[in-house]
Amino acid sequence: FPVTIRVAGMGLVLMATSCRDILRFRDSLLVLCLLPLFLIIQILVATYVTDDLSLLTAKFVLFWLGILGITPARLDGITVYVNGGGVQVMHECNGFEMIMQMVITAVIFLVAFPLRSRLGKAFIVVSAPILGFIVNSFRITLLAVFTSFNSHSGRSLFDFFHEQAGSLIFSGMAVFALGYLYLAVLERLNIVTGK
Repeated sequence: FPVTIRVAGMGLVLMATSCRDILRFRDSLLVLCLLPLFLIIQILVATYVTDDLSLLTAKFVLFWLGILGITPARLDGITVYVNGGGVQVMHECNGFEMIMQMVITAVIFLVAFPLRSRLGKAFIVVSAPILGFIVNSFRITLLAVFTSFNSHSGRSLFDFFHEQAGSLIFSGMAVFALGYLYLAVLERLNIVTGK
């Protein structure tokens, strides 16, 4: 199904213009190609980087727990233990999908609302994955805290924020934060250029 959309999009572009003028549609074609590009990157990351990202996420979860003052917490590989509970940061929860979601969102923002400044573009492209990583690691931190409750309510909260729609709240928060950051950069650039 996704391949059909790309082929249809390319067919529409070729029907609408000649091959010489195809560059007029480069932004639209870029957005159409983001999903296949994401899948290729996901395969490469799953092959080479997954364990490192899981370990980094687990370390960052320990950092968040320290900031929140939740002790005792300890790290054993990719497992974070806290007060009788714990979470194992598997590759499905290491934040890669949220990081890629943020990068794709940043590219869509840059296409829809172009920035003139290369520094502004670079800032958004670099900030997007960092923001996704931070928000996801905070979600995993909350999951670790919920496991320490050792009660039915703790298990219900864990299930909601891990497997149900609760995880989407964090995706929404990350996209909102990126949008806010993007608008701040856009506004600053407009103030600097006087427009």
